[in-house]
Amino acid sequence: FHILYENAKYWYCGGPKYLTRPAFHPVRTALVQYARQHTPLCIKAGVIAGPSGKHHSNVLTSHGETRSVFVPEGEWDGLTFIDLCQQRLVMSTNGCDDDNDDDQHSKMEEKEEQQSLAPAFEKEIASLQRAELLLLVRSELIDCLQICREKNETL
Repeated sequence: FHILYENAKYWYCGGPKYLTRPAFHPVRTALVQYARQHTPLCIKAGVIAGPSGKHHSNVLTSHGETRSVFVPEGEWDGLTFIDLCQQRLVMSTNGCDDDNDDDQHSKMEEKEEQQSLAPAFEKEIASLQRAELLLLVRSELIDCLQICREKNETL
């Protein structure tokens, strides 16, 4: 049983198909272009896989098992994006509060940096969420229109 963000990761990686890398979708190419132009903080956070690509482990499968997924260099990393969306929710509900660091000085510096970046970072994540939704809807509408043309139908 998958809930919330784990469910999004499950379907991003093909759901029951057990993919070891995300399937191609044209929206991902557009998201890479959008991210490069508009969201430098999200780029820094890894929404585009770096020079060696990125391995994600512990992505759930249908029966509660896990799998590893590889995102090739330069491609949209939807798994990192899903993590950022979850982080955005946490930032908006508790103001970047993170009590997992034992070193108080480091913790204070990190918290100050997070708080100074939080509004801009949150805005970028929201911008990517909107872009993803709009690009997906656009893609589906274009596909629908193409099918209607092929069938010689009108909407």
